[in-house]
Amino acid sequence: MHWIREHINKIPSFSSFESHIATIEVSVDSNPALCIETCKSLIEGICKTILTNQDINYTEYDKFNTTVKRTIECLITQDEPYKEELIELGRRIASVSQKLAEIRNNSGFASHGQDIKHIPINSTLSLLAYKITDVIGGYIMHYYINYASKRDSRIQIMIANHSTSYLMMKIH
Repeated sequence: MHWIREHINKIPSFSSFESHIATIEVSVDSNPALCIETCKSLIEGICKTILTNQDINYTEYDKFNTTVKRTIECLITQDEPYKEELIELGRRIASVSQKLAEIRNNSGFASHGQDIKHIPINSTLSLLAYKITDVIGGYIMHYYINYASKRDSRIQIMIANHSTSYLMMKIH
């Protein structure tokens, strides 16, 4: 989870997601279903936090891919030269995230309960989910930090000053 961690270091307010990352990393091989379940939860938490900070409504009943797509679309500005391409990539990212949610729904460790005869998830699939999560979450957080037009005062971003030390700023 290098990309997500890189951005958590810049947005200390997102450090509450460190427990998700730790669970994912520990469970990739030992409990692949828990890994995938936590991957979905991490992406969903990042998206819901950003949507809230951007004053964009969502409901608990929205499909996971709708939440991801809405988050990506809210971050893309009107003056973005590749806006249409980024929106299309966002749609496709949302499709990948939806598949991740479907896998979790079918074979999750804690959320839906499983029959004892269900086919377990293997570590190859959980490793792929781990990597996909880092890309999706990292991309969303990167875009949020660098291009979001409106942030809530709950979010603090670390910026480098001239002497390369870091300052903590609340963005309003």
